Amino acid sequence: MPQIYDITNPRTAETMNKIPFEVWLQVLARPHVFQMLTRPVSREHLLMLCEAYLPYARSRRELVKEQGYLSHVDDELLFTELAERMRALLAAWSPDSLPPEIVDTARALLIAGGTQKVLDLDFTPELEPGQTLDDMLIGPSNPWSPLTTSPFI
Repeated sequence: MPQIYDITNPRTAETMNKIPFEVWLQVLARPHVFQMLTRPVSREHLLMLCEAYLPYARSRRELVKEQGYLSHVDDELLFTELAERMRALLAAWSPDSLPPEIVDTARALLIAGGTQKVLDLDFTPELEPGQTLDDMLIGPSNPWSPLTTSPFI
């Protein structure tokens, strides 16, 4: 029987709130994809998405009843440490470049979070003619909804 989540439950909503930042982690983990962006990246927007991601990153198996969901992370402490490290890196970041620390942390976070067991570093999203990567990412001009499609998911 499929499990149905009550998205109005703030704790259960954490599993959905993590998705927009996971999509951005896919970009931050691949410098060649980051270079495909046609508009400036907003540090404030990425920090907001990271803040929404942190409650999920801080979840614990032993709190499954209180949380309303079970995260499928193998090493919970590492996952939390990486998410908090990413938040600190983004807070000090100047978005005109992509430092190796952010790239490495994004890669480690995607793997630690279970999004990817092996990260294909050469992956490049396929775009339709006239479409930009920016059009497919969650941003202030492109809000996220459960129906949003992403080249990475």
